[in-house]
Amino acid sequence: MAATVQSNPYFSISRKVGYSVGLEYLVKRVSCLVDKYDSAGSISLAEWKHIVEEDFGRRGIKSSGSLAPYEHIANFLSALNFIKIQGRDLIILPNLDAAAIIKRLAADDDSFKLGLLSLITFAVLEADGDIFTNLLEADFERVAARANLLEMISAKWDCYSRAVTTPAGLDRIWDAVSIRSQLGKPTTGPAGGGVGLRRTVSLTEALRRPAPSPQKVPEVQDSYLEGVITTRKSWARDLGLVEDNTKTARSQRLLTSLRSKGFGLANGGFALWPYDFEVVQVRLDGRSPVRADSWDLLSAVHDAFSLRSNAQCVEGEGLFDLVRSIYEAYRASSRALGMIRNQLPLYVLKPTLVAMSAASGNALPNLFDFLHAEVRDPRRRINKVSIRGTEGAITIKV
Repeated sequence: MAATVQSNPYFSISRKVGYSVGLEYLVKRVSCLVDKYDSAGSISLAEWKHIVEEDFGRRGIKSSGSLAPYEHIANFLSALNFIKIQGRDLIILPNLDAAAIIKRLAADDDSFKLGLLSLITFAVLEADGDIFTNLLEADFERVAARANLLEMISAKWDCYSRAVTTPAGLDRIWDAVSIRSQLGKPTTGPAGGGVGLRRTVSLTEALRRPAPSPQKVPEVQDSYLEGVITTRKSWARDLGLVEDNTKTARSQRLLTSLRSKGFGLANGGFALWPYDFEVVQVRLDGRSPVRADSWDLLSAVHDAFSLRSNAQCVEGEGLFDLVRSIYEAYRASSRALGMIRNQLPLYVLKPTLVAMSAASGNALPNLFDFLHAEVRDPRRRINKVSIRGTEGAITIKV
C-alpha cells in the first residue's frame, strides 16, 4: 500500500521514496513512457491507464480504500519527477521532458539509452539518494546497509535539529529525517515507515540542552530493510551499477565522485543534502550549515557514466548551439504546451545537458560561467529568469 504524503515542509531535507508498490522494472517502464511521449507529444490519463494495462501488464480494478495499478505506478514516477496524476489529468514532469529531449537529440539509440540511464540515475539520487547510495555502498548486505542508514539518520538529525528551536519544528525535522514519529508509530510521510529514531529523553529536557542536539538512538527495522534492499538492488542492476551482486566500475565512480563532493560521511555512509533553494523554502537558510546544488549530483552522475578521462569539452558557440537545440526540442516535445513554452527551466536544461554530455563522451561543460557570460553579452541572446521555488529558467533568442 502506498504511503500518503503529509504536509511537512521539512521532507525536502531527506531523499527517500516511501512508496512500496509499482517500483519494479524502473528502466523498462520509463523507456516505454518516453517512447509514447516522444511520438505523441502528450499522454492523457486514459492513455496512461492503457500503457499500464497493455504495455506493463498490470491490470486491476480500484476498490474502496485502495489504488489501482496505474495510480500506484504514477505515484512512484511522480516521486522521480516524470509524471503525476492531478485530478483527471496526467501532468508531464521535468524529467520526462528531459528524457524526450535526449531522445530527439541523441546521435543514435546507444547514445539515447546511455543518456536515459544517466538521467534515471540522477532521478533516483534526487528522490531516494539517502537510501539508495547507502545500500549501494553496502553491496546491499543487511548489516552494512543498516550501519550506513543509521549514520545517515544521525548526521541529518544532528545537522538540522540545531537549526530549529521550537518544539513543533523539532517534531517536523524528526519526522522528516527519521521517517517515524517520535512515539515510534509508523509515519505516512513520503519515505515510508521503516527507518526511525527512538527518543531517549523527553523533548522538553532535550530542548534545555544548548548542544549537542537532543540525543536519539537510530533504529532500522528488519522489515524495512528487506523491502528496500530488494527494490533498490533491482534499480541498481537495471542502471548498470551492479552485476552479479557486485558493484560495477560505473558504480564505484559514482560513489567516489559523490564522496568527493561532500556527500560522504565519516564511517562510510552517505547523506544527500538538500539543495540551497530547498533550504531557503523551509526557512533554514542562515541556520543550516549544509546544503548542496543539483549540479553536484549531476556532475557525479556524469563522472559515473562518462568513460573518457580526456574528453573534449563543448564551450563557446558550440555550447550555445547545444543549449539552443535543447531549448527548441523542449518547445517541440509537448504538443499542447509548445506554443507557450518560452522559458527553459534550469531543472530541465541541467539534467538534459549532463546526460547528453555523458552519452556523447564529452566533458562536463561549465554551464554557470557560460550563462553568466551570455547574460552579460551585449547581444543578449540568453536571459535568466527567476521562478519562485526553483533555480530559475532561461529564455533564448531563436
